[in-house]
Amino acid sequence: MKIPFYRPAGFSVPDYFRFYQTLRKGWLTSGPQNQRLKVLLEEYLNSSRIITLNSATSGLKLALHVKKIGKGDEVILPVNTFFSTLEVVHQAGAIPVLADIDPDTWTISTEEIRRKITQKTRAIIPVNFAGNAPDMEKIFSFAKEKQILIIYDNAHGIGDRAEQFADITVFSFYATKNITTGEGGAMIFANEEDYRKAEPLVLHGMDKKSWNRYQKSNHWKYDILDAGFKYNLPDVNAVLALSQVKYYEQNLVRRESLYKLYKTELEKFSWVRFQRDNPDFRNVHHLLPVWIENDGIRDKIMDALENAGIGYSLHFIPLYEFSFVKKKYRFLEKNFPVMREYYKNIISLPFYLDLKKSAIRKISDIFSKFDAFL
Repeated sequence: MKIPFYRPAGFSVPDYFRFYQTLRKGWLTSGPQNQRLKVLLEEYLNSSRIITLNSATSGLKLALHVKKIGKGDEVILPVNTFFSTLEVVHQAGAIPVLADIDPDTWTISTEEIRRKITQKTRAIIPVNFAGNAPDMEKIFSFAKEKQILIIYDNAHGIGDRAEQFADITVFSFYATKNITTGEGGAMIFANEEDYRKAEPLVLHGMDKKSWNRYQKSNHWKYDILDAGFKYNLPDVNAVLALSQVKYYEQNLVRRESLYKLYKTELEKFSWVRFQRDNPDFRNVHHLLPVWIENDGIRDKIMDALENAGIGYSLHFIPLYEFSFVKKKYRFLEKNFPVMREYYKNIISLPFYLDLKKSAIRKISDIFSKFDAFL
């Protein structure tokens, strides 16, 4: 039995029909399906200040732009995140400041944030990891005291309800995410002013969305309010997520059930440790990372999984490991002791909606072969 690491969300017959209708009507770029998705997200997230985008990376870049974060500004972010979190800070001309992670939640350490705040700190980018929110309330207290912005990179955790503590929150709808448009994302804004600034910038700074310009003959004229970007989400992508948003809460119940089964199967091994949930927010279980506490065993488990046709991954390679980061910045591994240990011992196991319970038990059986020797 082959078990892939990842499988995309399943699409129903109505989804395929809706996609076909979108192609037939010719709205391949941002149009009515994008607007429908926006409305569904507004209802789900209980906010009217939502923008859809072509990626979460675009959202992070737009957030930094709207908040005028640039040259000389310091931005604190976790060392355990995908490269794009650092990439956008670099591209803005700001200075990325890496913080180590909490040894139990594997999200950004609040003590590290406190220690690394300086007079140049303009923003903190906390990151939801694997569906688990960082300690946003404590981060908010630091930020409020020092008048520092919070841009929440919530690519992993739509539905965790932690955006209430951020100035701007960014979500991802990438292919592997809990809700997917293939490529895509969204932003939610705490205040109206930021939202009004950002909305036209998604599509070149236009004062009207492109699809509205062609609804009536007298709508051909538009104005450019500011020099913007090309970050809009096409309808052919947006249509994929309509049913997923509608059934998302139902899907989270399924994810919770799979997570509990994993815990039942693997917690019987004393050397397997699961991520500790942040009790203030809901873990929406995007990934299934486990910490293998015996030195050297993790790599042997990887080999065994591969030989059995079972996929796995590792989230994440520490940012200081990348050639580009080494060339541009002077981050030293010794300054991130928790991340150093985490990187040696972590593994992400298969986790998706249609994962079979028998697959989880097969993975458990492979782990049990190592337990006999420990």
